[in-house]
Amino acid sequence: MLPTRYSPYASRPPLAKRKQSGVTPHARARIVVVDDDTVMAALARQSLESEGYEVLVQQHWEDAHRIVAQFGVDLVVLDLRFDPGEMGWRVVDQLRFDVNTRETSIILWSSAVEVLAARGPALLTEDHVHVLAKPLGLDALSVLVAHVLNGRRTTSTRDPESLEGAHVDLTPREQEVTRLIARGYSNKQLAEELVVTPGTAANHVAHILSKLALANRTQVAMWAAERGLVDPPRPETSC
Repeated sequence: MLPTRYSPYASRPPLAKRKQSGVTPHARARIVVVDDDTVMAALARQSLESEGYEVLVQQHWEDAHRIVAQFGVDLVVLDLRFDPGEMGWRVVDQLRFDVNTRETSIILWSSAVEVLAARGPALLTEDHVHVLAKPLGLDALSVLVAHVLNGRRTTSTRDPESLEGAHVDLTPREQEVTRLIARGYSNKQLAEELVVTPGTAANHVAHILSKLALANRTQVAMWAAERGLVDPPRPETSC
């Protein structure tokens, strides 16, 4: 059963369709947080509502697709792990196989950092699926939500001026990680180079993606190359 406050909006089309129709959306964007961690879900709801969004929390993954399809949801913030396993992937499949929910944006927001790092790069940008590690916190979630809802789909042809000076927001360690990503390092290689755990390395990558509003490691590499952050190849020395 949905909260009463959702009833007046039941027939409202999603934000993307309201934009396509040429009508300026007068209502707040509608977000569904699908997470069985009641504490984290409540914190996410409070944070997003403070940003002006309309937020519903759904604890059962089985009901996620039905709610999105029925109530014109603009964005799904989805955890991966539900009993009996990583059922979030099933929700993604359900949303993408339904023509009515295929264009709904999804943020996979989970503490399963290594799973996100392993499978996240395989997600296609055109599928509107983004990943964010929960350890990065609510501020990172708010940034990514705003980016997704504003429709700023990042491509390799982005206006360079739009990110002018953005590297100053990266910490020295994040700049180092960015350079290594541009050199093709995997999370395992990052961990070995930086002497950290693979989970910590994945967190660094996810934080960089969030700060720069980029979708994948390839775009990070291109961003770094455009700004001269890529270390030149070391000259070979003869013995």
